[in-house]
Amino acid sequence: MQIEHIGVVKCQQRFRYEAPRQGSIAPANEALIVLKDDKSFTEALNGLSEFEYIWVIYEFHLNQTWHPLVRPPSDDVGKLGVFATRSPHRPNRIGMSCVRLAEITKITLRIEKHDLLDGTPVLDIKPYIPYADSFPNASAGWVDRREEIEYKLSIDCLAARQMEWVKENAGWDLKNFLLIQLRTEPDNGVRKRIKHIKENSYVISYRTWRIEYQIDFEDCLVNILCVSTGYESSAFNFVSDDVFNDKEIHKLFVKKYPFN
Repeated sequence: MQIEHIGVVKCQQRFRYEAPRQGSIAPANEALIVLKDDKSFTEALNGLSEFEYIWVIYEFHLNQTWHPLVRPPSDDVGKLGVFATRSPHRPNRIGMSCVRLAEITKITLRIEKHDLLDGTPVLDIKPYIPYADSFPNASAGWVDRREEIEYKLSIDCLAARQMEWVKENAGWDLKNFLLIQLRTEPDNGVRKRIKHIKENSYVISYRTWRIEYQIDFEDCLVNILCVSTGYESSAFNFVSDDVFNDKEIHKLFVKKYPFN
């Protein structure tokens, strides 16, 4: 059997750490599925707009290897067989996500609450049918046994301005990243690029950016304080040594928001 891609995903999320574990718990995000320019696909979409949710079958295009044993996103569970998890490291690199269908325009589908990445090849699309696809009382193995606390995020005015500046000038959506990474286990420095500073203060890294925050464990609240550059001030003396090609952007950021 030969499988061909029928389209591709277009969205802001480009890196694995920008995607939520499941689309159903994603923040308010959007993506486009652009199908191949083929009259047959236009006809194939007939009737799909009547469904609120759809299944998207796709390829984990960033993965080149697979692992028979993987560690699920829970510190309470050891390694499990990959077939007992939703891990992307699978023998055939095939994934499936249930997403909300917002709109169809010609051969473009606008979807919401997704866990896909920009450039993801799409293999197939199917309607989500509640009576056939939903089993709310079904046992779910290790998922039923895990204890997961969900945290709410609050963003200080300074941090909000800084994140907006980064989005406008560097193109990085730090707010979306934080909503995904700090929603659960905001102090987990093993699975995430998190550094404990003091008491309840932490810093999480997003590429060459750093975001400082505090955790109120009693009220399950994460307070985002500020954004800073990940470069030392001396690094700007060596602009030629610019691995990520972003030092000029950081220099502009530091000019507007100087080092403390």
